[in-house]
Amino acid sequence: SMNESEMAPFISFMVSMTREERGYLISDPSSCLFLFRLLPPSTQSLIFSLIWDYTQSIPMSERSESDISSITLLKHLDIVKEDNNRKLSLNSLFRRGYLSGAVQGSHRSSRFIPLNPEKEKDKKKKKDKDVVKKSNERWECLLRFLALPSESTVQNVSSTTRDVLSHAEFTSGHGSDIDITSKGFQFLLLSPVKQIWSYMIELLRMETREGRSVKELLDVLLRMALCVDSEPENKRFEIDTSWNERQVNFVNHLRELGLIFIRKRKDGFFYLTPLLANLCLANQNDSMTKKTGTIIVETNFRVYAYTSSSLQLAILSSFTSMTYRFHDMSVGILTRDSVRKALQVGITADQIISFLKTNSHPESASSALPIPITVSDQIRLWEDERKRLLYQDATLYSSFESEREYQDVLSFAEKEDILLLADASRKNIVVTGEGHEKVKAWWKRRNDGN
Repeated sequence: SMNESEMAPFISFMVSMTREERGYLISDPSSCLFLFRLLPPSTQSLIFSLIWDYTQSIPMSERSESDISSITLLKHLDIVKEDNNRKLSLNSLFRRGYLSGAVQGSHRSSRFIPLNPEKEKDKKKKKDKDVVKKSNERWECLLRFLALPSESTVQNVSSTTRDVLSHAEFTSGHGSDIDITSKGFQFLLLSPVKQIWSYMIELLRMETREGRSVKELLDVLLRMALCVDSEPENKRFEIDTSWNERQVNFVNHLRELGLIFIRKRKDGFFYLTPLLANLCLANQNDSMTKKTGTIIVETNFRVYAYTSSSLQLAILSSFTSMTYRFHDMSVGILTRDSVRKALQVGITADQIISFLKTNSHPESASSALPIPITVSDQIRLWEDERKRLLYQDATLYSSFESEREYQDVLSFAEKEDILLLADASRKNIVVTGEGHEKVKAWWKRRNDGN
């Protein structure tokens, strides 16, 4: 069996694709090359040995655990076949595609034409900084909208982005009444690499569910990702004029997300951004350096955030009552009401505690407990408090015409084990949701018999 959590998100998405769409991906040189990089090292070596020796027999007794999981994965991807004699053979389309990609190198396989590096060094440095800053700002717009959907944050995200977040169940509600969900909050806690992969996979799933092929979108995305490790100065590439309308819209969406940067459409070229590089990192933990934490939580439930990041503050205010905001420091307090507001939309106590721990200030983080135990315990108690009530579908019967009628319904409900509550003084009976159908059928039989 394959462990999905250890698989690169894109690989597990490929396993769920139709055989036909997968067929394109395992034969096209650029996607073969990209796909190969995302596979675990042990799976890569198995492919290498099969490339040079078309068919191989590895007896069951000699198969290690990593052999077994590699073979299972490659069979799911249609890259390897296994016959009844346990003989493995490599799909010839994949072999041809991969070798062709490897010979051309990732850059030529991407089929994008690099533009000559800009001559003036200083100007270029400034531009590079500009691209990084702008691409991070674009991605932050999406995260801010998700953390705190409001009239001001909604203006910075397109309807496509809102659709993807809603389809992925990261948000609930419609129009102006949108809330983050527990899944959405979990997304905010992910590393940038996992966030970007997770978003792209949700976008591809949405297209698939709506019956549209993702082949032409993947063609653009994977070819762009291959440009990432080309010569460092080749950061500008010509826009492909053969793209159809759907691909052009997709490229504009990548621009909105900050994965590529296009200064003006008429320029005819795009810049790669560090965010796009995340797509080449499979499922590894970030290469992006971990930012130092900024949050201090005190035993009196006060929270100090030494940051001017509107994203951090938006996440914090989803479960904290903010009291002061200065340029680079904000103060809030964790109250029962502020935490319950977050719990009501499905955010969990563990998620809140995890966010506070992950982002704790170096001074707090160096102590044994970055969050005082009284605070984490109290957040969990507020969550348990909400679990004391159990909600159940039910039907209430009242206004009985006689004591006998009341007693008959009561004894039927008891006999069928569907009674939830009976109040003799008020002549009220409450039965389970599904019990209502039984009572209706019994009542009809009873009255027909009379």
